Amino acid sequence: MTSEIKRLTNICQSGEPEQQIASIEALVELNATNAIPTFLLLFASPDPVVRFTAIQAVSELAVEAELVGPALLRLLNDGEDIVRSEAIDALGRLCYEPALAAVQTALLQDSSALVRASAAETLGDLGEPVALQSLECALQDSDESVRAYAANSCGLLADAAEINALARHLQSEPSSRVRAEILGAQYRLGSSNALIAFLELIETSDDDLAPSLLNIVDDWLYRNTPIGLANDVIQLHQGLRALAQRLPLQQSHVDILTTQLQTITLAG
Repeated sequence: MTSEIKRLTNICQSGEPEQQIASIEALVELNATNAIPTFLLLFASPDPVVRFTAIQAVSELAVEAELVGPALLRLLNDGEDIVRSEAIDALGRLCYEPALAAVQTALLQDSSALVRASAAETLGDLGEPVALQSLECALQDSDESVRAYAANSCGLLADAAEINALARHLQSEPSSRVRAEILGAQYRLGSSNALIAFLELIETSDDDLAPSLLNIVDDWLYRNTPIGLANDVIQLHQGLRALAQRLPLQQSHVDILTTQLQTITLAG
């Protein structure tokens, strides 16, 4: 342990909350994996921001999820929404599969929409289709973000048989953002009609909806790429370019996506 890492670790153990937070962040910058035991101790800090920051640090530095997963699971009972939410996010980033049941419970029972949204997203990250029933229930959640993340996770975990179930939710969904996520999930599962409807949303989107649409395309490229994407690159490329012309604020994100789509075209 270098002298600087030791100094920062000592501050984490004995400093004031603001000093602890700054030291945690500095240790992450130094990739100080040997500070993880100290971060785990900070999960018991009386300051919620310290706990939150320590969770972030552990999820960024931990190599073996088994070493930190049990401590993160205990934080699902924390009294602060931001702490429970960040703990669930961390469990997803670490792909800690033993968290599956607890995260499903959080999705269906936690009083905080922030926590439920994190749970919906994390179930997709954990990759266990057994969570589909919980996610389908969450498609009726009162909170838009929870429904949106649940739809995306359904697309990651399900097979083509889920397309019709998602269509039933699409018919009654009032939110354009959630409708976009449902269409994105259906397209990921093999529905060409979903892409047509998604492109129609692109044509009519504004600067509020457009970032969500672009993030969906980004997610298609990043993981579980739709099987039909290679054949649909041209029309998707055209739709994105037209969006950027209408909404200049989205130009930089569109440029990134169209460059990635060009790579798919060349590979094909």
